[in-house]
Amino acid sequence: MIRIFFIFVCVVLMLFSLSGCSKKPSSPEKHQSPAEILKPVKETDLTTIILTGEAVERLGIELAVVEERYMEKHKTYGGDIVPVSGRSITVTAPLPGTLLPESGSVPVAGMQIKASEPLYNLLLTIPQEDILTVQEEVALKAAEFELAEKTLKRTQQLLEEKAGSEKSLEQAQAQLSKSSASFEIVKIKLDFK
Repeated sequence: MIRIFFIFVCVVLMLFSLSGCSKKPSSPEKHQSPAEILKPVKETDLTTIILTGEAVERLGIELAVVEERYMEKHKTYGGDIVPVSGRSITVTAPLPGTLLPESGSVPVAGMQIKASEPLYNLLLTIPQEDILTVQEEVALKAAEFELAEKTLKRTQQLLEEKAGSEKSLEQAQAQLSKSSASFEIVKIKLDFK
């Protein structure tokens, strides 16, 4: 009896599995279009406008024959360069002088210039007393430099004799570097003037 029941269950399961294999695949779902045209219009049905002679004249419509001709790729327009309010600066020279045009003539409105093109040169006019002041400053910086050199030598000697400290040697070296740099700057300033 158990054997018959077992066979019956096996037959039922086989029928279910076979019925699943014979099923036709369902048709795929249709995707809905993102846009829909309700009443399409043909180009021939578009609005046609007929203009009167007066309307053509008022609108300035002209007919011309198609022709091939040279056209410029660039068009030049005149104008003024005006800085935006609050965005302008005043440039001042550190020394008195005279502005001389770079090209020999003063730039005029409409003149084309390129980026980084110099327009003016500054011709410095240095009073004689300023030159003497710079010479005096060079002499002062030279004396400071000599003093810093002597101080460094004395501090090194004291450190070798164990009478000085590393800190005082470092301070003397820093003072020598500082006075050397200021002496060089003043010499360049004198050469410039």
